[in-house]
Amino acid sequence: MFEKQINTLHRKIKLIAGRAVINLVNDSLKEQTVQLGILEGETRNSERYQHYGFTSHPLSGAESVFISAGGSRNHIIVVADGDRRYRPRNLAPGEVALYTHEGLMMLFKAGGDIEVTGCGTFSADGHIADSVSTLQAMRDIFNTHTHASGAVPDQEMD
Repeated sequence: MFEKQINTLHRKIKLIAGRAVINLVNDSLKEQTVQLGILEGETRNSERYQHYGFTSHPLSGAESVFISAGGSRNHIIVVADGDRRYRPRNLAPGEVALYTHEGLMMLFKAGGDIEVTGCGTFSADGHIADSVSTLQAMRDIFNTHTHASGAVPDQEMD
């Protein structure tokens, strides 16, 4: 009897956390849900928790880390995920990047510059500058721009 209880407890402890591959994403709900491929032939649906203020829609094939509430695979929650196929590499210590699988990236560089890559940089006058720029380059454009009349037109902004 005691051995049976120990074996049950051991099994639940082993099932508390794991790794999986994201197969499908449902982004239409208040809390995003994903279908996970866990073990060979084992598929489970799960809630995917995200940090407040940030959201994403992972691609099929992204990897995740999940926890099983109470050691039960009937209540799985994804707590982290990533996609090594597209993650930018070789960032300097302290740098942070927001990126997509299509090569768009906003890199918050050590020292305070922000570098935008892949889609052009929007300058202060609304024009698209070069495809890679820094915050200082955007400041330089803003500091040199002028308006035809020398003043900002008196109109409502969209």
